[in-house]
Amino acid sequence: NASNIFSQCLVTGEIKSIARTHPEIKGVRGANPRGASLVSFNQEAFTSYGKDQSFNAPVSEEVASGYTTALNYLLDNQNRRIFLGDTTVTFWAMKPKASLEETLLAELINPTSLKEERKNGQKQTEETLTEDTATVRLIRDILKCVREGRPIREGVTEIDPEVNFCLLGLSPNNARLAVRFFHMDSFGHLVEQIARHHTDISVYRTGRTEEEIIPIARVLRETAPQGKEDKIPPLLGGALMRAILMGLPYPDNLYHAIIGRIRADQDDPEKKIYKINAVRAGLVKGYLLRKARWRKDKDLEAMLTMGLNEQSTNTAYLLGRLFALLEKAQLDAAGTELNATIKDRYFGAASATPKAVFPLLLRLAQHHLAKAESGRYRDKQIEEVLSKIDSFPAYLNLEEQGLFVLGYYHQREALYTKKQEKEG
Repeated sequence: NASNIFSQCLVTGEIKSIARTHPEIKGVRGANPRGASLVSFNQEAFTSYGKDQSFNAPVSEEVASGYTTALNYLLDNQNRRIFLGDTTVTFWAMKPKASLEETLLAELINPTSLKEERKNGQKQTEETLTEDTATVRLIRDILKCVREGRPIREGVTEIDPEVNFCLLGLSPNNARLAVRFFHMDSFGHLVEQIARHHTDISVYRTGRTEEEIIPIARVLRETAPQGKEDKIPPLLGGALMRAILMGLPYPDNLYHAIIGRIRADQDDPEKKIYKINAVRAGLVKGYLLRKARWRKDKDLEAMLTMGLNEQSTNTAYLLGRLFALLEKAQLDAAGTELNATIKDRYFGAASATPKAVFPLLLRLAQHHLAKAESGRYRDKQIEEVLSKIDSFPAYLNLEEQGLFVLGYYHQREALYTKKQEKEG
């Protein structure tokens, strides 16, 4: 119904009849299932210059109907929406018949979406399996081009890197919706930014011959107790996506949450929960790497490699390596009879207050080294790392604790990889 209030529309700039209320939008996770408003003023305190309801943000009735219809259509389409924590992301190409680019963008952000959709509601036919395989191949070719510094068009002729995309992140805010981000860019540049993100958080994983793409939704779950989505810190999904799309440092609260989970969690193989896994180690590396890049710290940036950096003289990183070697000495001595390692009892204290913990661990290690068959070789490895450490610091700050985690993960993976190669 016409409001009989005419004003300049904020979208078109034309003098039109202004919508008194805007239609509701459905499909945003966590919002009212019946719908929520993107533009809404329902309290007297929101009245401005005598203008109440949506007259505070004058949008013509035609535009209000148009944008809500379009958003409801996009949010109802599983192929054009992604859930990241409390943020629902929808996207669209500014060009007709760009379904391939849209599919590839969704898979670059959350590469499990096709697999999950097939499992949850669609029959696995030969056609859908072929589609999934082709998508994986295209993503692999795209990332290879980005890593080698070649234009995407050289390796993948099926896509148009110049097509523009829009990405919109919405979160529930009581009875309303809040815009967490709106980003518009070419497909080619978006792919480069997302590929940089995947490269920044990559660490070598034992037994993997190809680089894995970690879904952004999985990244967010690692910040929550027991990996529960409803426990992901609020606003983190939108903040992380902004950092990825714009090439910015990752949010501080992402790093703090990961360090907190590493300190609080215990390994539980049955529930597939691990204090330190490839995703958490990768996030620590990515956060520190982007921070070093942003503040032009070339030394730290060069130190943060995918695999073990045996040339690093950073004390926190070396302490992490040392802790992994001491744990391995304990495992070599005890074998399968050990229910808990020094990681379960001392990791948190060792990564925060090394001076109070490492003298004890080194004394314990002498017993383990004497008992294990590989004790002499392991002792040599420990001495090599110890020779680079001048003294044990009284405490490590949060950034140094991250370097400790990364050193531990790199050294542990290197030990396991060498063992596999020897057995092979």
